Amino acid sequence: MSGARPDTSSVRASFATLTAVTVTMFAGFTLLLPVVPLQLVGLGGSAVAAAAATTVFMLTTVLTQLGVPALLRRRGHRWVIVVGGLLLGGPALLYPGLGSVSAVLGVTAVRGCGFGLLTVAAGALVAELVPPRRLGRATGIYGVAIGAPQLVTLPVGLALAAQHGPTPVLLAGGVLPLVGALVALGLPAHTAPAAAPAPPRLPVPAVVAPVLAMVVVAVSFGATVTNLALAVPERAGTVGVALSALTGAMLVGRVVAGPLAERLGAPGRLLPAGVLLAAAGAAGLALAVGSPSTSSLVLGAGVFGAGFGLVQTDSMVAMFAIAGPARFGPAS
Repeated sequence: MSGARPDTSSVRASFATLTAVTVTMFAGFTLLLPVVPLQLVGLGGSAVAAAAATTVFMLTTVLTQLGVPALLRRRGHRWVIVVGGLLLGGPALLYPGLGSVSAVLGVTAVRGCGFGLLTVAAGALVAELVPPRRLGRATGIYGVAIGAPQLVTLPVGLALAAQHGPTPVLLAGGVLPLVGALVALGLPAHTAPAAAPAPPRLPVPAVVAPVLAMVVVAVSFGATVTNLALAVPERAGTVGVALSALTGAMLVGRVVAGPLAERLGAPGRLLPAGVLLAAAGAAGLALAVGSPSTSSLVLGAGVFGAGFGLVQTDSMVAMFAIAGPARFGPAS
């Protein structure tokens, strides 16, 4: 899938475009993450139905991700990212007119397919563009492009939904990925030759640790973002601050993990520390929900975010190191 690497100026321009695409598309994604469950509750759905929004979204995301490496070989990174943005954003514009729980979940499922296309193709393109010796730092910067929108959109989305209802937030969450799809037209295609054979499979024993670490912490993150506002509805302001602390600490974790991974020279060494931090933060959040203390909720969220940031960056760098250039798509 990868041929000769482009020159330095071309790499910088392509990486800058990818960063802009990532910021806009992930801003749309995170803006709706806590708001769609609130819409379901407003339609008469139970707490289980509200939680199902994230479950359905991530299920279709993962199922789509499994088929993206083959799609990258046939159509290239740019095409996959553009289509991913269209599927992530376009259906979201339908949310305000939907009147049933099943319709909302159906639209959410389609958006999950778009997110699956985006996450695999964009992550693989980072590895395609950047020399291996700089992959840790590049992955950290890419992580900032993912996490920075969350620092703003998670609390802002909740605040806007509380003051003006979910409709303006739902529409904004649809428009942003569509803007990202337009920007993505400037990305390099990076299409493999049609006759190129499929790369060999990833060695399962080697990828268990980074995959398991990422899955466990990502599931906890989804549950936290989806349910925190529902668990303490009378403390919306505090929840907003806690989500800001979570995403801010996640940014710090991702930025720190990149140079550390390069310095250690063995990707994956930060995973145990990241998982332990995330577990401690999640436990602190669970205890803080039943406590009136604002600081404990914010502290738990911050510790969890720092651990998640470490895991995000180091698991990605480890997967690319295990995979090698011929298997960046499957690794992503």
